[in-house]
Amino acid sequence: MGDGISGLIGAAIGGLLAFAGAFWTGRNQGRTQHEQWLRQVRRDAYAQFITQAEKAHQLGHEADDAVRAEEADAAERIEELARAAYRVREAATLVALEGPKQIALDASNIQIGVDRWVHGRGLLLVESLATRWGIDPRHPCGKTVWAEIQLSAGSQTC
Repeated sequence: MGDGISGLIGAAIGGLLAFAGAFWTGRNQGRTQHEQWLRQVRRDAYAQFITQAEKAHQLGHEADDAVRAEEADAAERIEELARAAYRVREAATLVALEGPKQIALDASNIQIGVDRWVHGRGLLLVESLATRWGIDPRHPCGKTVWAEIQLSAGSQTC
């Protein structure tokens, strides 16, 4: 009878060890799968950000060229650039949510640069439309930008 009890105890211990091993393996496999999933999510976020930033960069150059050449569709190109900048902002937000701090900071800096490109066109437009323009300092701080624009014949003033 002692051998039977020893056999049962041995079987129970063996079963517990097998269960613990299976549990440990399953837990590690779950972690590995989660890490792979997270890497894929980050890769997708980075790829989307890079794609949108490259498109905005290209559109920015096209808009600059159109404004400098005084092309009729310059305003449309600037609007297209503004839409691209919005997509860069969305992609940068996704990178900030999914990526490490440094990569999120880098994406944010790129996104800020794209926003400046979109919203920093005021003086370029003034220069292309005005016959004369300038900047006067305003005290204690600030400045005033003024411009003179030649109206075409038959134009009415407001």
